[in-house]
Amino acid sequence: MLNYTVSKKMTVFIIEEESSFILAQQLLAECLQASAIIHLHSHTFRLTGPLERASIEQFMQVYQKILLPLPQQHLNVSSCNAPPLSRKHKVLVEKTCLYIQQHLEQPLTLSSISKAMNTNRNSLAKAFKKELNIGVSAWLRAQRMQKARQLLVDTTLSIQEISARLGYPLQANFSTSFKSLFNQTPKQIRQDLNDV
Repeated sequence: MLNYTVSKKMTVFIIEEESSFILAQQLLAECLQASAIIHLHSHTFRLTGPLERASIEQFMQVYQKILLPLPQQHLNVSSCNAPPLSRKHKVLVEKTCLYIQQHLEQPLTLSSISKAMNTNRNSLAKAFKKELNIGVSAWLRAQRMQKARQLLVDTTLSIQEISARLGYPLQANFSTSFKSLFNQTPKQIRQDLNDV
């Protein structure tokens, strides 16, 4: 398995033939944020490592080579051939992503997010789905799980504390959501860290 660092918080795994589907799921989780950036920006990425200063087209080739062969039902992302959105909608989606990132530890719903963005729920949901090919709630959940994974690795907070911090009062719901994205429970992630 080759490992390219794209940013401090995001690692892209290039999957070889013998790698399992579990790694593909981890790749998806890592690429959700990258896909938002890819769709929203048309300028050159600043990457580290072997992909340094790769153009967006080069990055998209890597992205498509890895993700497109994966079964769509496992990715929870449907293909979308919708026409490109207006600049206004792109800005709305970009601001929404930033808002969600900044408020992950607060109670967020489609209604509260759309209110903060000064738009209605339907317009936001439609723009988000067309631009990122994923629903607002699914993107929010993925971002929370990414944050949870980061907290599991970088802190000594208990799983219950992380769960509550990210808006999951029931640890069982948190663990189920986490496992659906990473194919490991938070407890397994912690055990793996302790084994190293």
